Amino acid sequence: MLPKKYRLHSQYFNQVFNNGFKAKGKFGMLVGFNIKDVNQPSIGFVVSKKVGNAVFRHKATRRLRNVSVEYFKANKEIKGNYQYISFIFPESYEELKKEMFDQFDKVKKKI
Repeated sequence: MLPKKYRLHSQYFNQVFNNGFKAKGKFGMLVGFNIKDVNQPSIGFVVSKKVGNAVFRHKATRRLRNVSVEYFKANKEIKGNYQYISFIFPESYEELKKEMFDQFDKVKKKI
């Protein structure tokens, strides 16, 4: 489970998506926006039904959570609020990790 301090509150989902900077990849799209009220980095996930049935969607979400927490812990200075929209089930954890880290770096520079 994603630690509570890293969870994007549901009231900010639309704000992040509509106003944020987007970085699209093979597995999904990362959207980042800096909300003034929130001091810590936070992230929310949207996993499409195109990914598969509920089992695959939950597995994809677990992988996304793990990669996000890894990135947040490795980059203590990161700020902003993020939303990840998943399009394809990531077979390889390492490929997903590399792609998401690159997306975080791109979006982080813009916010």
